Amino acid sequence: AAAHGLPMVATKNGGPVDIHR
Repeated sequence: AAAHGLPMVATKNGGPVDIHR
């Protein structure tokens, strides 16, 4: 997970993806 301003990471489709709403 890269730093997109939100240090929030969730698992999607069995893969770690960053969440930017």
